[in-house]
Amino acid sequence: MLAAAIAAALLSGVFGTSGRAATEARSCARGDIAAVVDGVARCLRDGQRCDHFLDRTYHRYAFHCHGLLLETEWRPFLRPLHLPTLAPGSPCPKTIGRLRTDEPPPYGSRALLGPGPAYPIAVSRRPFDPTARDAVLYAGPAPSGIEGAWYHIKIGWFVSPSYHGPLVIRGRQLDGPGALRFVAERTNEPDRLFAAVSLRLPGGPGFFRNGWRGVGGGELFSGAGCYGFQVDGRTFSRTIVLQIAVE
Repeated sequence: MLAAAIAAALLSGVFGTSGRAATEARSCARGDIAAVVDGVARCLRDGQRCDHFLDRTYHRYAFHCHGLLLETEWRPFLRPLHLPTLAPGSPCPKTIGRLRTDEPPPYGSRALLGPGPAYPIAVSRRPFDPTARDAVLYAGPAPSGIEGAWYHIKIGWFVSPSYHGPLVIRGRQLDGPGALRFVAERTNEPDRLFAAVSLRLPGGPGFFRNGWRGVGGGELFSGAGCYGFQVDGRTFSRTIVLQIAVE
């Protein structure tokens, strides 16, 4: 009888902990990952302190701990591009922006492109109205240090506080063979720039005062045309299309 009581108590404790873990897991912010690490319910995100001897456990949740801080495992985000292909000369199905006043980005209410939670905000060489169907972004010369024949537009990506998870952004020309790249800095040589095939934004809370976060070094285009961006998060994939001209 005593052994049975002890076994029942142990099982009750295990299932009780599991129940509490599930309850805590449901309270994680969108984009964080609910996990049980070493018997403790956690909400995982990039940059947290981690124990490297639990690396295999973190791998179950698409993270790794090779040092002191948790990092995203990016492979699950590199899904196949599902961007359309257009015949040369076809109308560009540009993404039309809409004014967001309910959840303004860091620099106040403005027209944001796409359904979110990541929005591009571009600085064109000519006036650009993201709500106009005939809106065109004008690119100029690439920054010094970028190798190859590229045109550049300063585009920052801002992420709503509704999503705390990582993002991968990639793209290509839709109406031709042109390429799309992102201005990036070399890890050990911050003064040297290169054209990266993707933009990767780790997960984490917002660092602007209203909870938004962002990243930007600009985008590189091989020429004029209709370009599509694919934004991949943990549970979603979005498409944003822009018309690019060069001068």
